[in-house]
Amino acid sequence: MVGGSNDNGVTTDLAELVALLPYGDPGCVQIPSLPVRLEGAVGVNIDGVPTVCGGRIAGSKGITECYQYDVALNAWAEAENLELMEGRGYADAVHGSAAWFVIGGDDNIGLSKYNSEYLEFENENFEEGVEPAYPRFLHCAAMIGDDEVFLAGGFDGNDQSDLAMRLNISSMMWNTTVRPLSEPRVGLSCGPVKR
Repeated sequence: MVGGSNDNGVTTDLAELVALLPYGDPGCVQIPSLPVRLEGAVGVNIDGVPTVCGGRIAGSKGITECYQYDVALNAWAEAENLELMEGRGYADAVHGSAAWFVIGGDDNIGLSKYNSEYLEFENENFEEGVEPAYPRFLHCAAMIGDDEVFLAGGFDGNDQSDLAMRLNISSMMWNTTVRPLSEPRVGLSCGPVKR
């Protein structure tokens, strides 16, 4: 867990690792702070390295920079060869078997983005991804199996959304015929559940 803002609206640079302690009890271990105060960033584990990209610095414009945590040095540093194509805050990201997808987010004036980008793990640069059918930020995204990304809810800059859609990674096509949520939502979380 990194960054965020508290109930007074103050953006933080705090970072914590969530560790599974014996018997599965979760616990948080504080690690060194990020070099910047960050909110609305996305994170993923790339080859065992905790990585955080984008977000907003203390409520200002969206950034493109990525930061990585070096466990051996117990420190965060700006990633030298890794950067988003454009600044985006409050996007969502999913970690697929071969790529990391960053979807949506807001621009620097509170409007949601139509675009996405992805990082194939054998490459070092993000590439432009397929545009979702609707712009959004403060939404949720989850991997479904190895070949689909589920996206739901969010905010388009004017209204909350109840829309849901699925991205087929092989064809890079969005399916928008997915049943909508029971009501519009922002700031939600989603994930796959085995039945």
